[in-house]
Amino acid sequence: MKASVIITTRDRSRLLITRSIPSVFNQTYQDYEIIIIDNHSQDDTTEQVKKLMRSSKKHISYYRWEEERTLAYNRNAGVEKAHGEYIVWLDDD
Repeated sequence: MKASVIITTRDRSRLLITRSIPSVFNQTYQDYEIIIIDNHSQDDTTEQVKKLMRSSKKHISYYRWEEERTLAYNRNAGVEKAHGEYIVWLDDD
């Protein structure tokens, strides 16, 4: 049964998002997808996530808004994009 791990983020490129994603990779359960919803980051979050995406063989989807949204909006967007039977929230910190 596939799980969809949804990570919402904003301006967390330094250490936080680059630790959150690998923490999913290190789980024993491996049938998952990772969906990252970037709430209009102004730092290099996009570059850090894309770097992790290139170096990973795991399925990671990345979506970035061009304007700031609420946490509820971001989480709902992640659910809409999810393909798993289960939804897992993972805070980026």
